[in-house]
Amino acid sequence: MSPDSLLTRTRKGNEEISERRHHLAPVLRHALILVEGTARMGDLLAKGERVPNFEASLQALLEQGYVEIAGSAKGRLVELANRLLGKNAGKVVAKLEESADSTESLKAAVESATKLIRLTIDEGKAAEFSASAKDILG
Repeated sequence: MSPDSLLTRTRKGNEEISERRHHLAPVLRHALILVEGTARMGDLLAKGERVPNFEASLQALLEQGYVEIAGSAKGRLVELANRLLGKNAGKVVAKLEESADSTESLKAAVESATKLIRLTIDEGKAAEFSASAKDILG
């Protein structure tokens, strides 16, 4: 993660804070509490310098879906398409960028893009894109 990355809690992270629903280990919960959505990664690391393994805890929270790097879902979908499809991403990226920013619109764009990938590129890539896009959109 870049020092300029802004970490925010996901719905799962907020559930853990308010309800202790996921029974996080104390060190991970402490790190999660410090993620308020207003501090950049560099500032968070300074804030948590006395917390043992703080950076590793933040990484674990990211990997487990308690926090995410802030940014629009559409931007993350476009980044996914470019990374996964490389030079073949053009039409898929266009579909995503034409979509409105609402979750419903993005889900419809992902479904359409998945069909396009399946028909024009590869079934495996389509499945991978679809699964990763669902993770992004929740």
